[in-house]
Amino acid sequence: MTVRPESSEQHRSSTVLHAVLWDMDGTLIDSEVEWTRAQSALLERFGLPALTPAVEAQFVGVAIEQAALRFQELGVPLSTDDIAREITDDVARRVAAGVNWRPGVADLLTELQAARIPMAVVTNSSQSIVDAILTRLPGHGFAAVVTSERVTNPKPHPEPYELAAADLGVTPRFAVAIEDSPTGVASAVSAGCTVLAVPHGVGIAAGDSYHVRPTLAGMGIAELEQLLANPIQ
Repeated sequence: MTVRPESSEQHRSSTVLHAVLWDMDGTLIDSEVEWTRAQSALLERFGLPALTPAVEAQFVGVAIEQAALRFQELGVPLSTDDIAREITDDVARRVAAGVNWRPGVADLLTELQAARIPMAVVTNSSQSIVDAILTRLPGHGFAAVVTSERVTNPKPHPEPYELAAADLGVTPRFAVAIEDSPTGVASAVSAGCTVLAVPHGVGIAAGDSYHVRPTLAGMGIAELEQLLANPIQ
């Protein structure tokens, strides 16, 4: 996939979309429910209390390694590696059965692919979960994938988005990162991306460093380029 070079003309470079960097769980697909079911199944297996909605919200966007530590605190008598593996394998089996797109995603992906705008998946999830999803998307158009295995520091650290931008050969400022959680938003903002927050599962308050929309329905390239033309300072 050809990466658009930055224009030497400042106005053009500030308004032309060079890439879109997608979070996966809760942004591309409605998979948060599968994570909750897998986590609940793990707790049930050891006779532990179910997660409350407040505790469930704490896991949204969190790296599996960090979540595993929390499950140990909740009483799961396994190593963090075993906890992470069990939950990840369960989620991968569940999402492999079918992919539920978040509103507006399928149309936006189609438009971006037709325009040959580079795209990447940037997720705290493992490669096995990404593979389970992307195998259901032949010709998906993602030129790069950044998973938990590829980074030393997961979201909210900027490393995942910095790596995705480097993979695509674009400057983060001219790439729109789409996220659904405060953890992901913090990562993308810190990396210098133009950030569009579309909350799902947990609320995201209005901020001075990112844009917020309730849904991607009706969003196209023109709308994404408007975000680039009107950066939040």
